[in-house]
Amino acid sequence: MAHGSILQILVIEEEEGKKVNPATGKPNKWKVARGCVLDDAGEVVTVGRFRVPRAMEETIAKGTFRCAFALGVPDWGDDKGDIAAVITALSPVRAAAPQPAGKGA
Repeated sequence: MAHGSILQILVIEEEEGKKVNPATGKPNKWKVARGCVLDDAGEVVTVGRFRVPRAMEETIAKGTFRCAFALGVPDWGDDKGDIAAVITALSPVRAAAPQPAGKGA
């Protein structure tokens, strides 16, 4: 099984739940990011989506990031109550500078 800890975020969307939040009287909303998991060589390992943690909703952006993870227990969705990896921080990955062309013979 291939693993990766680099995430390329391609799309950020807002989703709305069917349940109404009793405190606000409005449906719950959250952000979801779609993208690719990359290996250290920049090759795509898999594609998918993740729910953006509330603490990151204001700062999440498209781009390529190295991820930091922690174990957590979601209190929402299909994984509610399950121990799962949770993204705790994203550090931008800079694109490699192009190499200068070699001298011809």
